[in-house]
Amino acid sequence: MRSVRLSRSALRVNEPLPWDVFDANGTLLLRRGFRVQMPDQLDHLVARGAYVQDYVDAPSPTGIGPARPQAPRPPIADPVGGWQRTESRLANLLHAFERTPDVAERLTDLAPMVTQLCDRDPDLALFQMIRWRGTNYGVAHAIHAATVCELITRRLGWPASQRMTLLRAALSMNVGMRQLQSSLVSQTAPLSDPQRELISQHPVRGLHMLERVGVDDDDWLRAVALHHESPDRMPVRVRHGSAAQLAEVIRLADIFGAKVSPRASRPALSPDQALRETFMSHGGTDNPLVAALVREMGIYPPGTGVRLASGELGLVIRRGERANQPVVYAVINRNGQFYMEPVVRDTARAQFAVTGTVPAERFSQLMLDPARVFGYEPRRRSRPFDTLEFEF
Repeated sequence: MRSVRLSRSALRVNEPLPWDVFDANGTLLLRRGFRVQMPDQLDHLVARGAYVQDYVDAPSPTGIGPARPQAPRPPIADPVGGWQRTESRLANLLHAFERTPDVAERLTDLAPMVTQLCDRDPDLALFQMIRWRGTNYGVAHAIHAATVCELITRRLGWPASQRMTLLRAALSMNVGMRQLQSSLVSQTAPLSDPQRELISQHPVRGLHMLERVGVDDDDWLRAVALHHESPDRMPVRVRHGSAAQLAEVIRLADIFGAKVSPRASRPALSPDQALRETFMSHGGTDNPLVAALVREMGIYPPGTGVRLASGELGLVIRRGERANQPVVYAVINRNGQFYMEPVVRDTARAQFAVTGTVPAERFSQLMLDPARVFGYEPRRRSRPFDTLEFEF
């Protein structure tokens, strides 16, 4: 028997509770059969951190149906392909959103894929986010935000059921402006008034669109509707509800993911600069969510361009045991030429210590296959790059 955090969508005013409800320390709060009379009481109960025992024969405390026993999943052999398939499935789903009869179920099916891929290789997940240079930004950004949400809340110890609701909301957060979002990446002109209006209204518009396709999870819906609102602008009753907690994680992941993504109007921020700006604008150490983001990313998240004491330039591929000692894929030698075969450097060794970060534009000529970089397919000698000069 396991404890599961109670979701707001599983509760109804004036209906008997189907479980005993406990706090995080196991203290009994409410007995089975108790009727909560006011919506504010339900919000307060969830905000306090209420848990129940996940009885299979009782209504689900997560609001998404009873838990079903599942066989252990085998490790994902091809996580790079797994991310590609996830992106493709979400792209198809968002493209035909209104025409897909089971869109809510399909979104629900995508959330565990993000979790499994983060389980398999979280460094790869971050590398692909930081190094993303694709074309379908709206889809990629949703997956990147969901990835950050998963890693932050896993670090904070959120129950799996709550993380699933969070991931579904993150994947669908921008459904209300999905077409505009992708076009804005290549736009250099200032936003027009209609564009500003759509951006302003898209969270609520997304809620209504999700309702129309059958989403009935209150926390999912309200998290989408609130994901652009800062907590201090929410009514107190809403601010302490479970949906607001989900929305704040999504807002943080949304902002960080946007900062590290390039636009036609500006280059991507370096991960360290994006982290610094996000940290300062979201309450710093007083905000446990942003503190968890910084701890999870480290000083040099995978995908960060760095300069080594050896004079080489490379990309971080894995976080090290110490935050300032990542594993680096060195691609440019001290003379500014690309290696014929990049080499992996352990920056815990003094001769390869990180001495600074390098803008992403310095690697714009470099085409990397993440499957090769991360060892998911045998390395083959690449074509020589010695003729490509590289300015420092």
